[in-house]
Amino acid sequence: MSADRSIYEAQAMEKDNLSKFVKDAARWPIFDRTVQVVKERNQDISPEILETMIDDAVREVRAECHPINGE
Repeated sequence: MSADRSIYEAQAMEKDNLSKFVKDAARWPIFDRTVQVVKERNQDISPEILETMIDDAVREVRAECHPINGE
């Protein structure tokens, strides 16, 4: 039995699991391509600047999700 078939059978024990398995399998290539595009786009930006941009974005989202003093 091939490894792919073993994985398939393990994931597809129930019909709902099969549906989820297929959806997840379709999402990974899209996610992987998105990661590659972002890496290519940001290759000329220093790691320090990228980290600052990420920290700022995380801080902004947290402020929106968890406002202080009921704002």
